This record gives sequence, C-alpha cells and structure tokens, in this order.
Amino acid sequence: MSNNLIDKVVILTGAGGGIGRAAALKLAQSQAKLILLGGNNREKLEQTRVMASEYTFCTALPGDLTDLEFIKSAIRKITETFSAVDVLINNAGTAINTPAAEITPELYDRVMNINCKAPFFLTQQVLPYLKKSSSATIINIASVVAHAGYPLQSVYAASKHALLGWTKSLASEYYKENIRV
Repeated sequence: MSNNLIDKVVILTGAGGGIGRAAALKLAQSQAKLILLGGNNREKLEQTRVMASEYTFCTALPGDLTDLEFIKSAIRKITETFSAVDVLINNAGTAINTPAAEITPELYDRVMNINCKAPFFLTQQVLPYLKKSSSATIINIASVVAHAGYPLQSVYAASKHALLGWTKSLASEYYKENIRV
C-alpha cells in the first residue's frame, strides 16, 4: 500500500455504496483524511463513514450536491478544519434507464444536475483550497457510456460525455497551477 496519501485531505462524493464506498475504504486504508460529501441516503453514508473511521479520520457531511448553498456551507466547514484540500473526487452520479422519447424535463435535469452541475460547482468552490496543496488532484468519475452510448441511457451518456469534456478542459486550464485533473 502506498503511503503518499497519509494525512492528505480528500473530499469524496457518492460514498454511500458501489465505487464510492470502495474508494472511501481504500483511501481510508491509505490513511488519507477523508470527507464524505453529499449523499441522499444518510444511513448508507454513515455506514461508509463508520467503516472508514476504523483506519483514519473520516467525517460525513450529508446533503444535496445540486444545492450550491449546501456546497458552499460544506466547503466552509471543511476549510475551518483544514487549510488546504489535496484531492477532490467527484464520484456521485445517477442514471436512468428510459427511452429517449420518454425523458421528461425533470428526469433530464435530475441526471444533468447530479452528473454535471454538481461536480462543476463543487470543483469551483474547492479550487482555492486545492491551489494551496502541493499535490492537488481532481478526479472526475465518468463512464464508458460517455464513449460508447448504451440503449435507454441517452441522458446518462450525455451527462458523462459532458463530464469527460469538462475534465479535459479543466486539465488544460489548471495544469500550470500544478493541479492534476
């Protein structure tokens, strides 16, 4: 196990299960200081927090990642404790399996808001604190669906393709500031 994450401050979204929970546990075993952010299922997020806390400092700040005021409040809380953030992992996401002809504006907005808007504005709020880190890293979890496109997942594919394109632009924009994306 690498020790280059010891005491690094890591913000992780979507840690209630799946990829997010697995990432949280690996990060915790690497002794990163872990902040689990967002999550509509507080019980699952708390379960992950308890599991990760067996290895390292871990706190959970549950809330709606599509709410800019929640994001700002959470970042204020985090930066009251830590002066810098070393890693931001935008993992939270949602998918729907619905024919394109049946996608309502509400379904479209829900997927786009969670998969695109939330990572964008969370990153925007965290950037000043990443700039204080000597190992600043942003990881955006996209999907093979961004490249391949699957039936019944047109909105999910569009959202992950947007996330992928934004990630490439962000990398080009911030590499000179030593932020790896």
